[in-house]
Amino acid sequence: MPATLTPPFPNAPLVLVALEVRFPEVESAATRAGQIRELVRSALPLRETMNVHTIQIGPGGSPAITQQVFPRFITRDKTTAFTINPASVVIETTNYDGYTPFRDLIALCMTAAQSALAPDGMNRIGLRYIDEIRVPTVSTLPGDWSGWISDHLLAAVDATFLADTKLTPKVWQGHVQYSTGTDATLALRYGPAEGFAVQPEGPLRRLKSE
Repeated sequence: MPATLTPPFPNAPLVLVALEVRFPEVESAATRAGQIRELVRSALPLRETMNVHTIQIGPGGSPAITQQVFPRFITRDKTTAFTINPASVVIETTNYDGYTPFRDLIALCMTAAQSALAPDGMNRIGLRYIDEIRVPTVSTLPGDWSGWISDHLLAAVDATFLADTKLTPKVWQGHVQYSTGTDATLALRYGPAEGFAVQPEGPLRRLKSE
């Protein structure tokens, strides 16, 4: 189905979509926040700051804590944000309506970043989709996920395999990386876990709070 016709799914497990673009560090990231705000105000009208603390341990074992403040532009419902760092920009949303409107937001934000920051190029572009699938019958990990995700991902915990080997899985994490072209890859990571991929108390508001 073409991207322009892809409908949102009413019960989709998708909880976060994020795009990160990395580039050589620019010195004007913080000072150009006002200019960027005017360029993205139509979609992201609110401005806030994000505080990031970094801890470094020196030769003597004494920790050195540094704080960086990054501008962040968000929607009024706080489900979508655009964060400016000296060496990257991040666009993330918990309210994903399909690729076409998200692509339009990407175009708006990247045009603003190019106009205000004028980076020398791009080092990496990453697009991430995160699903949370909650199975009511799973109370202890890893649990029975058959019927909820594709069977070919369940080989390591297949009931027949476990019965033959008499093994009991304690940790189960999958990671597959596919080559999709020159300097391009698709990575799939999956496995049971507790908690949330997008924290309910985090800076982005979740649409659902199971």
